[in-house]
Amino acid sequence: MYHVSLDLTANEVTDLRMAALKKQTTVKGFVTDLVRVSLGRQSGKPAAGGGSRERLPAKSKTKK
Repeated sequence: MYHVSLDLTANEVTDLRMAALKKQTTVKGFVTDLVRVSLGRQSGKPAAGGGSRERLPAKSKTKK
């Protein structure tokens, strides 16, 4: 666990709360996901638990 104090304006706090609400998560969960995705991009590895992965279409199960 890591604690951080963010320097945000009142409008930015409102925007952050609304963004978390739209994702149906808490502000803590929303920020945690942002950090994980950002760290994953820096390392070139996918972030564990990151919610921004693209979904690939399912493979067709047709018989040949």
